Amino acid sequence: RALGLRLFGISCLSIMTVLIKLASDAAIEAAPCVGPCIGAGLACTKDDDCESKLCKAVLLGNADQKVCVAPCTQQSDCEQLGTGLFCEPVSALSSSGYCVPRSPAHCLSCASDGDCGVLSEVCTQASGDQVKACHVDCSIAGAAACPSDYQCVSMQVGGAARKLCRPNVPFCLDANGGFCDRVTAPQACIRTNSAGMCVGQRTCLSGPERFTACNALAPACKATCSAQNQAGCDEQYCPDAANLPTGCGACDNDCTTKTVTTTANALCQGTPPACAFSCKGERYNVDKSFANGCEVVDSPVGNHTEATATAGPTYNSCTDGDSTFQFSGMIVSDSAVHENASVPGFNVGTGSAPDWMSVRGMGQGICQNNFDVTLTVSGSSSPACYKLTFTTDNVSESCTTNVAGACTVSSGMSSYSDGALMHAVVEKTCSSAALVEKVTYTVGGHL
Repeated sequence: RALGLRLFGISCLSIMTVLIKLASDAAIEAAPCVGPCIGAGLACTKDDDCESKLCKAVLLGNADQKVCVAPCTQQSDCEQLGTGLFCEPVSALSSSGYCVPRSPAHCLSCASDGDCGVLSEVCTQASGDQVKACHVDCSIAGAAACPSDYQCVSMQVGGAARKLCRPNVPFCLDANGGFCDRVTAPQACIRTNSAGMCVGQRTCLSGPERFTACNALAPACKATCSAQNQAGCDEQYCPDAANLPTGCGACDNDCTTKTVTTTANALCQGTPPACAFSCKGERYNVDKSFANGCEVVDSPVGNHTEATATAGPTYNSCTDGDSTFQFSGMIVSDSAVHENASVPGFNVGTGSAPDWMSVRGMGQGICQNNFDVTLTVSGSSSPACYKLTFTTDNVSESCTTNVAGACTVSSGMSSYSDGALMHAVVEKTCSSAALVEKVTYTVGGHL
């Protein structure tokens, strides 16, 4: 026989060597773990520590801590090994998996599958959610893979039907997260919408050993360019924020820095929005530049209607020399809008407001009760553009200045009654928008 075996190039000694080697390998494969054998779900450092010979880093958020896992194809394989274990597929759509501790990754904010775990966990945006979140595969374990306030439901991920854990509340961010009995460090979470992004945390509740709902604020757009982000947020400006004087068209275009806001109003107008300006009350932009605001103040102010006329003297004498009067002031005009406050009697066409003055003549029953009044203007590029009107209870006379800037109105005996209040009105008549000027005037005469 030995001779026959040698004919095939094999000796008895060689066969014995092979048989001994196979027996030795079998003994090694079946050898018990070194030291105390560790069951599934407990900490380990190497495969030989585990009953299953499988020591893996499956605890999300703690890659340095490994636990023993066990092979499984159904949830009952894990239930006989201890509590808190579920059968998670080794990869998407796999029919076999490992018995692993319950997951801390439920509804965790994520950017990729790797943020959720090392097995079949998936990072996806579920229907109704605003952002991506981690979802744990429950295709083998069913409800045992999910917290009690979650359900194992069908979801489409990348065109494939998956069975994943989803919370009962509409949004993952508003649901309590995964289990924190193994991993307790706070988990970062993010809320995003069209207004921006806010960062928050999920913290571990020691009672139920669950991570809380995300405490990140909901992003809200900033209504003005001066508004600050909410704490923990990076937020966009609201569409109307750049339609305000402090940010016109863009938040770095502050119209209020381009004028003197004590005399002018900074505005944002037009499409696209651009800086515009108006004058405050009786301040006028005579130099046509808003860089220094509305630099001229009318004088006197507040005398632009009959009810607010500048009051002159009362005359009891019938002598012309004893009944003379004189008023002085300015007629200021520009092409600006006047608001805050508006100017009573303001004429948009002439860019000015009239000035009113009053005198009273007693007459005493023996005076002629006549008048003679002259208007003189100076400083105008168009001196023939001004008008004087003198009105009593009996008559009203008007004149327009000549090229020298003067005109006179007069009326003879019985032009007013004894004790009558008479009014002089000075106003601009030219409506040229280019006529922007500061004109001084005097109104003088006698009764």
